[in-house]
Amino acid sequence: MGYFYFCGTVFAKETEKRNRIKILLLNQVFKGAVELK
Repeated sequence: MGYFYFCGTVFAKETEKRNRIKILLLNQVFKGAVELK
């Protein structure tokens, strides 16, 4: 039980990191598009 819980939290943290990076990249792209207009 503890092992699966540990794997779950690690996986959740990793996805959270990836999502944050994706959001940052999208923000960069959006800012760039706005600046071009």
